[in-house]
Amino acid sequence: NAFQNCTSLTTITIPDTVTSIGSAAFMDCKKITSITIPDSVTSIEYAFSGCTSLTSITIPDNVTNIAGAFSGCTSLTSITIPDSVTSIGNHAFGNCTSLTSITIPDTVASIGSAAFSECKKITSITIPDSVTSIGAGAFVNCASLTSITILDSVTSIGNSAFFGCTSLQYNEYDNALYLGNENNPYLYLKEAKSKDIINCNINENCKFIGTDAFSNCLALQYNEYDNALYLGNDTNPYLWLIKSKSKDITTCNINENCEYICDFAFQNCESLTNIAIPDSVTSIGNNAFQNCTSLTTITIPDTVISIGPGAFMNCESLTSITIPDSVTSIGVSAFSACTSLTTITFNGTISQWNFITKESYWNSNVPATKVVCTDGEVNL
Repeated sequence: NAFQNCTSLTTITIPDTVTSIGSAAFMDCKKITSITIPDSVTSIEYAFSGCTSLTSITIPDNVTNIAGAFSGCTSLTSITIPDSVTSIGNHAFGNCTSLTSITIPDTVASIGSAAFSECKKITSITIPDSVTSIGAGAFVNCASLTSITILDSVTSIGNSAFFGCTSLQYNEYDNALYLGNENNPYLYLKEAKSKDIINCNINENCKFIGTDAFSNCLALQYNEYDNALYLGNDTNPYLWLIKSKSKDITTCNINENCEYICDFAFQNCESLTNIAIPDSVTSIGNNAFQNCTSLTTITIPDTVISIGPGAFMNCESLTSITIPDSVTSIGVSAFSACTSLTTITFNGTISQWNFITKESYWNSNVPATKVVCTDGEVNL
């Protein structure tokens, strides 16, 4: 906050002895039009938020994370992201309403929540194959965005990532609209073709279903198994576990052919004490078990690749969790507020644990102080 709200400040020179520019250091300095950041700087998170006259900026080659750095820079028209950046953090370019284009380098592993929200002039974007996670609302209300390429490397897409992208061109299959890439145009099921659909055969190459994809599709017929409702296709009617049969269930045996547990599938199932996740499941969706306050232990099978944001948030009776070495990403607040969670076991090495993309606050307000790996322990 060093120069926050210095509304008459027009220029600034930062010497090359500076290594870090603190949070909100130049926030709301509304008359600064340009700034040169020396190569010595490695951190600029939230530094220039609200600099509404800033038209251009060069990010130095040593910066790795740009969370919130330029949010609300409404005059910024273009930006070059250097290869040093590995994470485009939360709100990095949120509300940059004049930004027309962006190139994401293939060093970036994650795109944070609301990273490009309200960037109303961006028309197209390609997400490189280095990216494994796209945060909640990452492109929300990018109204001019007509095309986006999402590659198969992505393992997690947050809630409402493309909400309000009213110009997007979709790939249609059966009764749903998809986004993807040249090799797999059906990677992400964005939404149902209409709210009046009765059935939907999901393309076998689909890896993600949007949070609100089938909301208010009141006539949609699901496939039922035990205490859950599924959608799939002729080959596998139980491919996607959409939601629990009711919020009052105490147990659920997930069908052995299920591959994806959808966003909010068991949210607020407060009486759920036991659930068996079969080794067919590859993805646990956003907030899938949030507020399952009676769930005490859970073992994630070694087929699971991603644990979505908020997946086990507020599971206050959960005392232990076993994470397999197949997991490559753990989303924001995945185990947040699991206030009884004292034991986190990882079925892999310390090196493998460190390789996992773990988004911010994944373990906030959790009593566990370490992760037990096969070759030692990692302090949290």
